Amino acid sequence: EGRQADLYESLTRETAAVDKELAGLGLLKHRVEQEVKQLEEDFKLLTQTMFGPPRREPAAHQIEANHARKNRIKELKTRLSQIDKRSQDLRVSKATAQSQSIEVAKKVALA
Repeated sequence: EGRQADLYESLTRETAAVDKELAGLGLLKHRVEQEVKQLEEDFKLLTQTMFGPPRREPAAHQIEANHARKNRIKELKTRLSQIDKRSQDLRVSKATAQSQSIEVAKKVALA
């Protein structure tokens, strides 16, 4: 009985930790999405400026800045996919812990 109660408490703590991490990932995802949106808007604006009218060749620093923006956007999109995968893994873990805790709670109640 004592082991079952300890297991139930452990599963409850695990579920709470997963909830906390999911909330943090949600905030992180929002921030990353905002940064991607801003970088894409900056990239679009600079591209429109370069292609005119009148069309003009970009300065070397603008080319470098645009290249850095594109790389940063790519990195952030990769990060977003990692966040989504981690969130999915956490949801599965949470569902497993919850179903286990229900079973353990039944055993504790019957003991």
